[in-house]
Amino acid sequence: MGLTIHYSGKLKSASQLYELIDEARDIAIGNEWDYDVFHEKYQNDTFSSGLDLEKLYGIIITPKDFEPLSFTFLSDGRMCGIQNFNLLAMEEYIATNHVFSISINTLDLGVEIHKQLIVVLDYISKKYIQEFKCLDEGQYWETRNEALLKEIYNENENYLSRFKNLLESVPQKDDESNEDYVYQLANLMHKENHKSNEDLPKLSIEDEFKLIELKNEIEAEMTLEEEIPLEFQDIEFLLDPDLIEEEYQKAEKKTIYEIIGKPDFKKAEDLTPEELEKELKRFLKILRKIYIEIEMWFDYENENVLFYNFITQEIFQKEIAERFLSIYPHEYIYENYYPNHPEELHAVSFDFWKSFLHANRLFYDQFELRNVENAEEVTAFREIYPNFREIKITVNEVVYDLEAAIAQTFVFVEFEGIKSNGDKVYYKDESVLELTYNETYNLWSVIKMSLPK
Repeated sequence: MGLTIHYSGKLKSASQLYELIDEARDIAIGNEWDYDVFHEKYQNDTFSSGLDLEKLYGIIITPKDFEPLSFTFLSDGRMCGIQNFNLLAMEEYIATNHVFSISINTLDLGVEIHKQLIVVLDYISKKYIQEFKCLDEGQYWETRNEALLKEIYNENENYLSRFKNLLESVPQKDDESNEDYVYQLANLMHKENHKSNEDLPKLSIEDEFKLIELKNEIEAEMTLEEEIPLEFQDIEFLLDPDLIEEEYQKAEKKTIYEIIGKPDFKKAEDLTPEELEKELKRFLKILRKIYIEIEMWFDYENENVLFYNFITQEIFQKEIAERFLSIYPHEYIYENYYPNHPEELHAVSFDFWKSFLHANRLFYDQFELRNVENAEEVTAFREIYPNFREIKITVNEVVYDLEAAIAQTFVFVEFEGIKSNGDKVYYKDESVLELTYNETYNLWSVIKMSLPK
């Protein structure tokens, strides 16, 4: 919960998406914030008539490692945050207007960052977004009153502290619903403010939802130690991967299938496509509840069949230590068992060039360039330009030799380099990347990069 900015709207024109991303990226770089770019261009610069739930368009910029400010859009141009986008893809979720909006909680960010975010929203919305609506719980959007914003911040901090104290001192009864419980707590807080029961207003649905959300957040913090087995509550133990691994190897193991209660399932060939998709979602949901994630990175023909068989025939038979589930990562990626080298090389090459032109440069230099033979040449080229724009990256060809563990990819790049003095240089050329393969980690990495002329 906390102090939140809610906003919604629709991109004015599909053709403006790249320009919006470019400006938001500049804002992030200027403030030393992180950012992530999703799909940068609509097909034919046109919104879709229906929803494509495979693609999210736009950019998020993240101040101070907290919640992101999102300028992200669905295929039809409506704004939609990442969490709501994921909800839309869930079979049981019913799309409502709430889904087509974005929220950012700013209470931990402070007054100054809250003000900055409102200024950014104001600028971007006026230029690129139609039907824009903003509800600022700090009231700065409506008033631009900094004193009022500070007052609301202080009130919220006091409210959270009081609500947490009540949660600790007033237990919820076994037969008491969340709604009744939070209303009781609200009643007590009103009494502390010297308001009578007669003056107590009925909580709105939105208020009840916020209080329940707050209750769950605080209880999660309060009960964290209770959920972690006693022997894992030592912080030094939790921070020592080697010690965790040692204890994990000694622990009793069960198959994942046993841990989830041996649910009935049929063979893939005995299910209709609709039944198969439903069963696949059911198993993924069950496994996520016990902290097991299973992913398939690339697209395949009959991919639901492949993924279903992967889970039921292989993952179910994996033996793991059940009591470590909440602290030990259990992630199974299809391509780690069945490598897709052409797609992997395509993705690695695209991401390498995208990072070169987009990413946090300190991170890029330390990790992406550490094994590149001509890293000094690459860095010198990039340092000529503080920024790049009009970026297009296309991986045209992939050639690899698994026995020799080497590959070449041919990447067509097109971009505009902006110098510090504002001069612009346009590049349009093919770049050849040389890569090597680490079979132990099923990982392709770039070892040499040719620069465009």
